[in-house]
Amino acid sequence: MNGNLRMMPGVAKVAPTPLPTVQALESTRGRLGLSQDRLAARVKVHRDTVRNWLRGKHPVSIESLSNDNEVCRVYAEELARVMGEREAA
Repeated sequence: MNGNLRMMPGVAKVAPTPLPTVQALESTRGRLGLSQDRLAARVKVHRDTVRNWLRGKHPVSIESLSNDNEVCRVYAEELARVMGEREAA
């Protein structure tokens, strides 16, 4: 089996559950009303870095997020919330 579900008739492709860090970062962006580009500017990384974090291609860098205290604080709150929801499930 090659892992490509699109080639198997009658099998629905199921999206993987996003990583808690990705969910928390998306929630942080939403709470602060930030576009990907604006988040990148606030934490002093290239916009492609944020896109890669959100796609799960690279781990979210706490070191980079700490460049902006508000972003870091909200991310920590959101990560705790997401992790709490996962534990409750």
